[in-house]
Amino acid sequence: MQRASLCGLIAAVAIPLGLAAYQVSPSAFHIAIIDGDGAMNNIQGRVAQEPIVQVTDENHKPVRGAYVFFSGPKSGPGVTFANGSTEFTATTDDLGRAVAQGLTPNGQTGSFDIQVRVTYNGQTVGETKIHESNVSGNVANLSRSLQSGASNTPIGPLGPGVLGVAIGPRFDLNGSEVPDNANLMAGAQIVSLDKTIRIHLKDGCDYLLAPNSAARIENGRLILERGTVRARHCGKCKVVAGFWIVTGDPDADGVIAYSGGNLQVASLTGTLHVAGSQGALAGTIVPGGYSTFGAQTGAAAGASGATATGAAPAGTRSLVLYSAGLGAALAGLGIAVDAILQPGSPTSP
Repeated sequence: MQRASLCGLIAAVAIPLGLAAYQVSPSAFHIAIIDGDGAMNNIQGRVAQEPIVQVTDENHKPVRGAYVFFSGPKSGPGVTFANGSTEFTATTDDLGRAVAQGLTPNGQTGSFDIQVRVTYNGQTVGETKIHESNVSGNVANLSRSLQSGASNTPIGPLGPGVLGVAIGPRFDLNGSEVPDNANLMAGAQIVSLDKTIRIHLKDGCDYLLAPNSAARIENGRLILERGTVRARHCGKCKVVAGFWIVTGDPDADGVIAYSGGNLQVASLTGTLHVAGSQGALAGTIVPGGYSTFGAQTGAAAGASGATATGAAPAGTRSLVLYSAGLGAALAGLGIAVDAILQPGSPTSP
């Protein structure tokens, strides 16, 4: 009897101890988005970027066997998964990673979030979300180059007098190699090599400069000299390329490419406006819309609601040059200098 009672006591103690071993604290887990955040899915090609998340423990070691639940919107722009549903469950592997397989855009253009919930041993240990956009084939083609090495590193508040910060493996500033997180002064030239570079300017202007692109910074505006840039939060931010000035609604998010005097503009969210350097409106691009502008292409509008576009007047270029010495002196005094214009003398941007 005593032995039976002792066995029962051991069992009674062992069960709670065993259960306690499976109790986990959500703060002990880390959920990282490895791929898919910011992806632009081609609705014509039915091509989408599969989300990948990684779960690690408090020692940053991969967690195997965690369940990851992916859930897309029930209506509006969104996706379905390999099972044909808007919901999908995957289990983390030896690297702690889980993939939402078979992602397919549903044919409606626009931005959306994929909700992610992670459970381990029956307990929810964390949640996050992945932001993606469904876009037309033209927009997807234009933005494809931006997918290479884009940085999602958050940027904190900028100190007084600091125009902006570029994050990337390297950028050229006035022809010299500068380490990460260098301050950008007015007139700085940025040349991306094989990675996407993120540029954050005052007033919340946020840009992604694609590989093999070049731009200049001029007091809250980006002068695109060649290549492709994605402009986020366009309310106070401008992209100037040749004759054209691209602005947008406060929540607008667009992709702008410039090559050989021709401009391509696509809107991901919000409405973008394209004007000539003299202020005349040349075109309006609605969300999901795409248009081209330039002397060589003439008036050419893309699909998805873009308006007709105009061509740059022959021999006219934007006048955005100013004296580097004077610009630096005025910037040092805290005076904003957009440009010292030289009317009547067409110049390269």
